[in-house]
Amino acid sequence: MTTQHISIKDIFTDSWAKYKENAWYLIIVLILAGVVTMICNRVPLLGAIVGIIVSIALTTVALVITNNQTPTYGDLVKNFKDYKITLNYILASILVGLIMVVLWAPIAVLLVLYFLSSLRGETFIPHAVTDLTIGLGSVFILLALFGVYVIVRLQFYKFIVIDIKDIGPIDAIKKSMEITRGRFWKIFGFLILIVLFNIVGIIALGIGLLITVPVSLLAMTYLYRKLHHTYHTQTELS
Repeated sequence: MTTQHISIKDIFTDSWAKYKENAWYLIIVLILAGVVTMICNRVPLLGAIVGIIVSIALTTVALVITNNQTPTYGDLVKNFKDYKITLNYILASILVGLIMVVLWAPIAVLLVLYFLSSLRGETFIPHAVTDLTIGLGSVFILLALFGVYVIVRLQFYKFIVIDIKDIGPIDAIKKSMEITRGRFWKIFGFLILIVLFNIVGIIALGIGLLITVPVSLLAMTYLYRKLHHTYHTQTELS
């Protein structure tokens, strides 16, 4: 089955065009979300709850805009009318978090042990490097690389939960793996561009984030839509 081409340039071009069409709406929503989040983060549990609400609201708006619809402030809350969407979003996020913990816990343990031994002035890694040491080091490196691979493949579960409203958390995770099959390097490169793009926004006195963050969100949403569309087109043709 031939993988259809997805143009990153077209995605950013379309995202910029949609940003210009809805600039004031997106800026106002982003500022409100930022202020509310900063205030609520003073209470950890409240901050986590508000973080979920903001994420669902922003993702919903991005899906509306990239569907060539005009967003309204009602779109920010429309998906909270169905508690299943919020519940599935939370459960999917927890599952993805657990997957990451399982993958990266050994690396975290190694780093903690190394840090503690350094504080005591000890050498955690033997001077005489053995085959076992090399083997363990290789395993940790492979786990770290595999963790990055999994994160990239699971990037779109949040979009899927909100876009396909009757899908469960496990199926949303599976769906993200399906639509990203054979696209790892394309998505990885795209995410690097997103990071660099937002660094430019930070350098621009932080004000640039009012442009780079919404454009990045729209670009991620467009990428999700293209991946979803091409996956189903290829599945129908196969």
